Amino acid sequence: MWHFNNNEDKSYANDRLRKPTPLVNKLLDRFQMIIKPGSDVCIDETLVPFRGRLRFRQYIKNKKNKFGIKLYKLCTAGGYTFNLKIYCGLDNTGGGNASSNAVMSLMSELLDTGRILYTDNYYTSVSLATQLLQRKTHLVGTVRFNRKGNPKEVLNKKLKKHEVIGQESGTGIVMLKWKDTRDVLLLTTVHTDEIIKVHQRGKEIEKPQAIVDYNKSKAYIDLSDQLKTSSHCLRRGNKWYRKLAIELIFGSTLVNAFICTKK
Repeated sequence: MWHFNNNEDKSYANDRLRKPTPLVNKLLDRFQMIIKPGSDVCIDETLVPFRGRLRFRQYIKNKKNKFGIKLYKLCTAGGYTFNLKIYCGLDNTGGGNASSNAVMSLMSELLDTGRILYTDNYYTSVSLATQLLQRKTHLVGTVRFNRKGNPKEVLNKKLKKHEVIGQESGTGIVMLKWKDTRDVLLLTTVHTDEIIKVHQRGKEIEKPQAIVDYNKSKAYIDLSDQLKTSSHCLRRGNKWYRKLAIELIFGSTLVNAFICTKK
């Protein structure tokens, strides 16, 4: 029998994650003890494949396995998983939305240290950037065009291909819009609207430094996902918390160990 916690312990009685929580906490203690992240970190979500009945099962259309248990992951530049959080339904305990609460929770050990966090448009907002700046942490990420607080002067500007417009707030939040094959909106508290020359599809084009750095950062989570061995050990019939445990042990833990051996 594979036991995850003490069923007699009533302190977890109302916790949806009572089964995997002890294992997750032990793994995270080790993850955070072994490696300290550099200046750049990235947060994104990943899915543990699961198609059974589960109240907090999620669907993410751009993932290979589209249904499953959603994990918020904080990764370093080498793809090392430093922290993670299991999504188990709406969380309003932080006073904000679920994505902002997840970011502040994952970054709790790294706040007030001047690090740069990269996120995609699910997380990035002026509100989150303000919260992070108050904790001496920078934010760089793509932004949804309908986010509250986006400057209209930037949103409404019509651009030709490879043109860029930027606007900086009084608090140091820069909003950039750059035209490639489509408009890209990016928030940064680190960069200016500096343009550099890069090679793309065999051509030399001009691109904002902020977007170049953002694209590099997105490889952190992608590398972590590519390295892990996932589906072959996630057999049908396993309960959700067992699949999650297998993913954490034979996925994230093994990948982290592999990355450590390369240092």
